[in-house]
Amino acid sequence: MYQSIGITGLLKAFGLFATLIFVVLLFLGTEWALLELLRKASLAVTITAFMTYLVGETPLFPRLCKFPIVRSYFPPIDGVWEVTVESNWGKIKQMMSIENCYSPSNITGLITIKARLLSVNISFQSDSRYSSSRSVCVGIDRDKRDSVIKLNYIYENQTQVPDITDSPTHNGAARLTIYDEKKGLTMRGTYWTDRKWTEGMNTAGTITFCRAGDA
Repeated sequence: MYQSIGITGLLKAFGLFATLIFVVLLFLGTEWALLELLRKASLAVTITAFMTYLVGETPLFPRLCKFPIVRSYFPPIDGVWEVTVESNWGKIKQMMSIENCYSPSNITGLITIKARLLSVNISFQSDSRYSSSRSVCVGIDRDKRDSVIKLNYIYENQTQVPDITDSPTHNGAARLTIYDEKKGLTMRGTYWTDRKWTEGMNTAGTITFCRAGDA
């Protein structure tokens, strides 16, 4: 999640917090010797690192993300989402004259996101239990022009009993815009896969995450 403010922003926040703690430690002490100053500086960095872990890498982080000021920088995407996928598979089947295959054009399921300051993990389970997927890498970026935040991820899909037109595993990627609206947080964007790409059956389409009212 730190990508929404950038590594430079994260380091600035870390440095500012460490400096504030260092100043407090200075006023709490009476010695100003160089070794004492270095000890307090080291202690300030240690405290800041511990606080960063406590706040950013525990379940406390998604709770803090729900506060208005914090969510403007770190949207509260942690939790379970209802997902709807609309692909171009129907058009591919029509163009290739494919019949009697299970794979639907529209898929629904649940997305589980674990969001922390330094990492984001995503997993998907379709309602039909036909397939599931887990993220390989996830990134958050903020558009410098309009401050819109986007969720980008690459995932690996697993299908235990694939249809003849499908494959046991394939990779995919998605890029979604995060919308923080009065009715709740939603994410909408596009996705694409390398599913059976050598046979021209790789798919793409739109993907929508919905979780109205609770975040």
